[in-house]
Amino acid sequence: MADRNGMIFPSDLEINLPPPNAHRGHLCDLFRRRKTTVSTLVQLYSWFVNSVVYYGLTLASDKLGSNIYVSTMLSGIVELPAYFITALLIDWLGRRLPLSIFMVIGGISCILIEVINHPEVIFILALVGKLCIAASFAIIYIHSAELFPTVIRNSGLGLCSLFARVGGIVAPFISLADSVETSLQFTIFGILSLSSGLLNLLLEETLNRTLPETLDDLKGESNLRNVRGRYARLASDELEQSEEETNDSSEIYKSSHMLAT
Repeated sequence: MADRNGMIFPSDLEINLPPPNAHRGHLCDLFRRRKTTVSTLVQLYSWFVNSVVYYGLTLASDKLGSNIYVSTMLSGIVELPAYFITALLIDWLGRRLPLSIFMVIGGISCILIEVINHPEVIFILALVGKLCIAASFAIIYIHSAELFPTVIRNSGLGLCSLFARVGGIVAPFISLADSVETSLQFTIFGILSLSSGLLNLLLEETLNRTLPETLDDLKGESNLRNVRGRYARLASDELEQSEEETNDSSEIYKSSHMLAT
């Protein structure tokens, strides 16, 4: 795996296993420190909002445009470029910034539907909102998985998924708001998406950084270290050690040659 990723595997690498009686972590541990509590709550809210807005815009697609079938088809097709854009951005800008940008743009697009009366423009704004929320939904799976420590990663993602499922349940009821005002549901979607996008800026960036293994890794300042920098240092140490061994061998050879002559 190291060769495949262009890294040098250190020969003196040691694996430190935790003792058998070590605390393996519990989901409640995420709420015992202020830092992890804020991070977890922001993620739960973000998963809830992503699900609400995603399914809400999907359900509202039949009310946009003149043809229900074309509108629904375009609402699905617009997700394809979202995933391609996401795949390019997350390795360039990271996870946190694109996640926030997509949610903010999607929220603004939904809010603008309230103040615009042109059906064509409204339809385009709804498609932009769907594209952005689809992109953020793809990013959040990666970002959350990298934020939770290994010992409770599955539990943390399971809790986030639970809130997303609740969002999917709530979405159809928000869509009923069109009986009060046609664009009220889009305003709600926009406010939720905009607020979540701004809150996501409180989360840490995880691009090219080691993942937290235990809950102790989350203490203090950022526990995440640059992976490439770490392996570059290891590679440098390996190179220096190799040069020293080469020099020693050369000295031994010279000494042996002098004695022989």
